[in-house]
Amino acid sequence: MRSRTAAVTLEIEATTGDSRDVGNRTPVNSERCWEDEIQRLGRVLLIVYLLETGLVLLVAPWSTFWERNWLVETSPLLGGVIRLAAVRGAVSGVGVVNLCAGLWELAVSLLALVRPVGASVPRPPEPDRGTASVETTGAGMRREDTSPWLDGP
Repeated sequence: MRSRTAAVTLEIEATTGDSRDVGNRTPVNSERCWEDEIQRLGRVLLIVYLLETGLVLLVAPWSTFWERNWLVETSPLLGGVIRLAAVRGAVSGVGVVNLCAGLWELAVSLLALVRPVGASVPRPPEPDRGTASVETTGAGMRREDTSPWLDGP
């Protein structure tokens, strides 16, 4: 409750023009800013994780590390299964899915930076559909707009 009172006091001082101790003031919505920064950091970490995991899973099954590791050398049965091309392809497929998810999240984040969530895209004005209109189509033929879905009352 005390931080809310301090924020209101700072807002009142800012609107009245009281310029004492300006350097020590915190923004009115500082808690909201921190929440946004934490969400942004979480999204960046998710994107990095998905991209890195996708690249490793895509490349690792086809490298020499895949065939020469402790797990493959100690268990001949598991080594035989892991060396199958179908298993390598399945692991690489999971890598592709992770890469696609990471790229999707990256694209959504970049679009959110370019266009904020609350911003609306201006649309052209819609024609008045309350009355039936007559259009002229090719060869001088006329067509009436008899749509049953009128926008007006």
